[in-house]
Formats: sequence, structure tokens, C-alpha cells
Amino acid sequence: MPFRSPLLAALLLAAASVCRLGAVPYGAGDHDVSEYMMGSVTVNIIFPESSASSPDTEDWTAFRKASVESSIRAAMDWWAAREPEARLSFVYNVTTQNTDYEPISCYASAAPPPGGCSEGDWIGDIMTKMGYSGSDYFEQVYAYDNAMRLTYGTDWAFTIFVADSFMDGDGAFPDSYFAYTYMGGPFMVLTYDNGDYGVSGMSAVCAHETGHVFYALDEYPESGCATTERAGYFNAPNLNCQNGGTSEQCIMRGQLAPYNTPAVCNNTRLMLGWKDVSPANGVPDIVDLTPTTALTAYSPDPTTDNTP
Repeated sequence: MPFRSPLLAALLLAAASVCRLGAVPYGAGDHDVSEYMMGSVTVNIIFPESSASSPDTEDWTAFRKASVESSIRAAMDWWAAREPEARLSFVYNVTTQNTDYEPISCYASAAPPPGGCSEGDWIGDIMTKMGYSGSDYFEQVYAYDNAMRLTYGTDWAFTIFVADSFMDGDGAFPDSYFAYTYMGGPFMVLTYDNGDYGVSGMSAVCAHETGHVFYALDEYPESGCATTERAGYFNAPNLNCQNGGTSEQCIMRGQLAPYNTPAVCNNTRLMLGWKDVSPANGVPDIVDLTPTTALTAYSPDPTTDNTP
């Protein structure tokens, strides 16, 4: 499942050596909504519902929305079980929002053909209706993620838009995308049918895409991955890419097997920030760095007090 990103490497947080659970991590700005996969996370799940004024070909039912939510929760539980010392926990904020578009009929591409709509049209429309402003729809979703992060008191936040595709022939958008994520957030987009994976494969698809939210790169050959790519908080190389890399099974290779195994390769772990989980204390490097304090001598000494 491809991600679509203007960046291949993570933006490093300045001096972010401590992750305080229940608060925005030290040094994190408004665009730093998912810098490494540790701590508490707000997962916003939005079900777009086309309004009567739009071509209304899809209508969510309570049963199908419950099925989607259950699958997403299973995907998050899957990640939490992969590294207990990351102390992952999730808060779910689920809502149905009207839009003047039928999302599944819009292109994932930002440049649809004449007369067509794009993700920016319906996502921006939803964010505007929810009261979030910004220079573009990305900034609107960032504003929403940050507001929900503060509301629920979590370290991180991201949004999952699930487009209803129950009546759609191939379970995909017109340009064949059915699941994609922007590297590091602020959101991912899924369809109900997940293309050929079907709704039964949503947990695996969502788990893979969540890897991208926290800066893990694709590893399957069709993605065009390369071992020279780097990403994540530690700027780790994509050495398990199937285009010339190692052959370790991994969720970032897609398909159902790595989810069912389950499998997360060492390179993906580094991209997620799971580096050097010490057997001695079970704490990953990012949150196991003791702050260094240095006192510089000043001459002449202004005081006889020898305590800091």
C-alpha cells in the first residue's frame, strides 16, 4: 500500500530527549504529531457521509462503522503488542461528518482530471465544517490533530479518514488508490473495502499504514523503495527493502502474512524509534537519555555560594 509523501526523511525534534506521557513531548511543535511510536496516541476516526446535495452513492450503516472501528482498534493493539516497552496506548475519537462530495468518487491525486474532485476537496470540506481553518487541508488536519491531542492529553495524534466503498466496484478511488498515508501524518485514508484486501483485511492494511504515520518506509518492490532511503527519528536506512535489501519478514512489506505472523523487521523498528531497548531496564534510547548539565566557570566568581 503506497504512502504519498513530500518527505522521505523525518524532521528531527530539537532536544526531544524526554517523552512525557499525557503531555505534548518536549520540543514537539504543531507539525510534530507522530514523531516516534511511543506513549499515548489519539486516533481520530472520521466517517465521511455524502450530503443530499452531492452524488450520494454510499451510505454508512452503524454495523459497518462498528466493523471498521473494531478493525482499526485491532491494528493499534497489534502495534502495542510488538514492543511493550514503547508503552503504547490509544484513545479513540470517532465521528461521522457530512461532506458535499462522495469521497470514493474523488481522486486520491491532488490534480484530478477536469471535472473531477480530489482528496483535498472532501477532506478540506469536512475540516471546514468541523470548524478547523488553515492555509490548506493539511494545515486544517494538523490543527484538528493538535486540538484532539490536547483534548485527550496524549503525546501524539493522527486522523484516519475511511471512505465508504460498499457500492463501489473495486473498493478503490478512481486512480486505484485504496489505502495511503502521508509520511509522519497528519492523516491516512482508507476505503471500506481496501481494494482486493476486502474489509476482512482492514486490520492488516491499517497496521501497515500506521507504520507510515510514524515514519516507517515501504519495503515491497512495487513501491520503488531503495536501500539508500532513510527515515524516522533516527534517520534509519531502509535496508530491508526488497529491491536489493535483506529478506526479513515485515509489516512494511504489505500483504497479510506479516500481520498474521506477526513480524516487524529491525530496520522498521529503528524508523519507529525503537532503538536499543535495553535488557537492563527495558527503556528505549529516546526516553532513556539522561539530560547533561554543565556549569561554566565565571571569572571573577560573583559569589561564595558553591551550590547551583
